[in-house]
Amino acid sequence: MQERVPALIFTVRGHTYGLLQDGGAALLPWLQRYTTVSPVPGVPDWMLGLLHVQGSVQAIVDLGLFMGYGEGGRDAQTRLIFIEREELCVGLLVDEAAGIRYLDRLGHDGDTPDQPLLSATATVNGETVRILDGALLIDTLAAALGARDATERT
Repeated sequence: MQERVPALIFTVRGHTYGLLQDGGAALLPWLQRYTTVSPVPGVPDWMLGLLHVQGSVQAIVDLGLFMGYGEGGRDAQTRLIFIEREELCVGLLVDEAAGIRYLDRLGHDGDTPDQPLLSATATVNGETVRILDGALLIDTLAAALGARDATERT
Protein backbone atom coordinates (compact mmCIF):
# COMPACT_ATOMS: atom_id res chain seq x y z
CA MET A 1 0.00 0.00 0.00
CA GLN A 2 1.33 3.44 -0.94
CA GLU A 3 2.06 5.87 1.89
CA ARG A 4 -0.29 8.86 1.96
CA VAL A 5 1.57 12.09 1.16
CA PRO A 6 0.61 15.52 2.58
CA ALA A 7 0.09 18.41 0.16
CA LEU A 8 -1.32 21.92 0.30
CA ILE A 9 -4.44 21.84 -1.89
CA PHE A 10 -5.79 24.96 -3.59
CA THR A 11 -7.86 26.07 -6.57
CA VAL A 12 -6.92 28.30 -9.47
CA ARG A 13 -9.72 29.33 -11.86
CA GLY A 14 -11.70 26.17 -11.12
CA HIS A 15 -8.72 23.79 -11.35
CA THR A 16 -7.52 21.92 -8.24
CA TYR A 17 -3.77 21.96 -7.63
CA GLY A 18 -1.43 20.87 -4.89
CA LEU A 19 2.10 21.52 -3.68
CA LEU A 20 3.86 18.72 -1.84
CA GLN A 21 5.20 19.63 1.56
CA ASP A 22 8.44 17.82 0.83
CA GLY A 23 8.81 18.94 -2.79
CA GLY A 24 11.80 20.69 -4.36
CA ALA A 25 10.53 24.04 -3.07
CA ALA A 26 9.67 24.53 0.58
CA LEU A 27 6.18 25.60 1.55
CA LEU A 28 6.43 28.46 4.01
CA PRO A 29 3.89 28.67 6.84
CA TRP A 30 2.67 32.10 5.76
CA LEU A 31 -0.64 31.21 4.12
CA GLN A 32 -2.63 34.42 4.36
CA ARG A 33 -5.50 36.37 2.89
CA TYR A 34 -4.76 38.56 -0.08
CA THR A 35 -3.53 42.02 0.79
CA THR A 36 -2.87 44.88 -1.61
CA VAL A 37 0.67 44.81 -2.97
CA SER A 38 3.01 47.57 -4.08
CA PRO A 39 3.09 47.54 -7.89
CA VAL A 40 6.35 47.26 -9.79
CA PRO A 41 6.58 49.04 -13.17
CA GLY A 42 7.77 47.22 -16.27
CA VAL A 43 6.91 43.65 -15.22
CA PRO A 44 4.39 41.21 -16.77
CA ASP A 45 0.73 41.48 -15.70
CA TRP A 46 0.97 38.25 -13.68
CA MET A 47 3.63 39.85 -11.43
CA LEU A 48 1.29 41.75 -9.13
CA GLY A 49 4.00 43.50 -7.13
CA LEU A 50 5.82 43.32 -3.82
CA LEU A 51 4.57 42.69 -0.30
CA HIS A 52 6.31 42.98 3.07
CA VAL A 53 5.82 39.61 4.84
CA GLN A 54 7.51 38.26 7.94
CA GLY A 55 10.32 40.83 7.81
CA SER A 56 11.16 40.50 4.13
CA VAL A 57 9.85 41.73 0.80
CA GLN A 58 8.22 39.04 -1.34
CA ALA A 59 7.28 39.01 -5.03
CA ILE A 60 3.57 38.25 -5.50
CA VAL A 61 2.42 36.38 -8.62
CA ASP A 62 -1.13 35.75 -9.84
CA LEU A 63 -0.72 32.00 -10.47
CA GLY A 64 -3.84 31.74 -12.64
CA LEU A 65 -2.74 34.59 -14.88
CA PHE A 66 0.79 33.17 -15.11
CA MET A 67 -0.59 29.75 -16.09
CA GLY A 68 -2.76 31.25 -18.83
CA TYR A 69 -6.16 31.00 -17.12
CA GLY A 70 -6.76 34.74 -17.17
CA GLU A 71 -7.23 37.21 -14.36
CA GLY A 72 -9.30 36.16 -11.38
CA GLY A 73 -11.25 38.09 -8.83
CA ARG A 74 -10.15 38.76 -5.31
CA ASP A 75 -12.58 37.97 -2.51
CA ALA A 76 -12.68 36.62 1.04
CA GLN A 77 -11.50 33.18 -0.18
CA THR A 78 -8.44 34.46 -2.10
CA ARG A 79 -5.16 33.41 -0.50
CA LEU A 80 -1.42 33.88 -0.84
CA ILE A 81 0.74 30.76 -0.64
CA PHE A 82 4.46 31.30 -0.12
CA ILE A 83 7.14 28.94 -1.42
CA GLU A 84 10.91 29.20 -1.53
CA ARG A 85 13.82 27.55 -3.25
CA GLU A 86 17.28 28.44 -2.04
CA GLU A 87 17.36 32.28 -1.95
CA LEU A 88 14.26 32.73 -4.13
CA CYS A 89 10.85 33.15 -2.53
CA VAL A 90 7.50 33.96 -4.09
CA GLY A 91 3.92 34.46 -2.99
CA LEU A 92 1.34 32.77 -5.21
CA LEU A 93 -2.12 34.31 -5.46
CA VAL A 94 -4.71 31.49 -5.61
CA ASP A 95 -8.50 31.56 -5.63
CA GLU A 96 -8.94 29.42 -2.54
CA ALA A 97 -6.84 27.18 -0.29
CA ALA A 98 -8.34 23.99 1.14
CA GLY A 99 -5.37 23.44 3.45
CA ILE A 100 -3.16 20.41 3.97
CA ARG A 101 -4.72 17.18 2.76
CA TYR A 102 -3.35 13.67 2.42
CA LEU A 103 -3.22 12.43 -1.15
CA ASP A 104 -4.99 9.11 -1.67
CA ARG A 105 -2.98 8.16 -4.73
CA LEU A 106 0.02 9.84 -6.33
CA GLY A 107 0.92 9.09 -9.94
CA HIS A 108 4.07 10.48 -11.52
CA ASP A 109 2.60 11.30 -14.90
CA GLY A 110 3.07 15.05 -14.82
CA ASP A 111 4.98 17.41 -17.11
CA THR A 112 2.61 17.24 -20.04
CA PRO A 113 3.05 19.71 -22.94
CA ASP A 114 -0.08 21.63 -21.93
CA GLN A 115 0.90 21.66 -18.23
CA PRO A 116 4.74 21.77 -18.09
CA LEU A 117 4.85 22.72 -14.39
CA LEU A 118 3.18 19.50 -13.20
CA SER A 119 5.16 16.81 -11.42
CA ALA A 120 2.28 14.39 -10.84
CA THR A 121 -1.43 13.91 -10.47
CA ALA A 122 -3.15 12.60 -7.38
CA THR A 123 -6.55 12.07 -5.85
CA VAL A 124 -8.00 13.48 -2.65
CA ASN A 125 -11.38 12.11 -1.64
CA GLY A 126 -11.93 10.96 -5.22
CA GLU A 127 -11.09 14.35 -6.79
CA THR A 128 -8.17 14.70 -9.20
CA VAL A 129 -5.44 17.08 -8.04
CA ARG A 130 -2.65 18.38 -10.28
CA ILE A 131 0.61 18.48 -8.33
CA LEU A 132 2.83 21.42 -9.24
CA ASP A 133 6.61 21.13 -9.23
CA GLY A 134 7.37 24.02 -6.85
CA ALA A 135 11.09 24.18 -7.72
CA LEU A 136 10.37 24.29 -11.45
CA LEU A 137 7.67 26.91 -10.87
CA ILE A 138 10.09 29.21 -9.04
CA ASP A 139 12.80 28.68 -11.67
CA THR A 140 10.31 29.40 -14.47
CA LEU A 141 9.07 32.57 -12.76
CA ALA A 142 12.64 33.75 -12.18
CA ALA A 143 13.56 33.10 -15.82
CA ALA A 144 10.44 34.91 -17.04
CA LEU A 145 11.39 37.93 -14.95
CA GLY A 146 14.96 37.87 -16.27
CA ALA A 147 16.55 36.70 -13.02
CA ARG A 148 19.42 34.28 -13.24
CA ASP A 149 18.44 30.63 -13.10
CA ALA A 150 18.17 29.52 -9.48
CA THR A 151 20.02 26.32 -10.34
CA GLU A 152 23.08 28.16 -11.69
CA ARG A 153 25.70 28.98 -9.10
CA THR A 154 28.88 30.87 -9.78
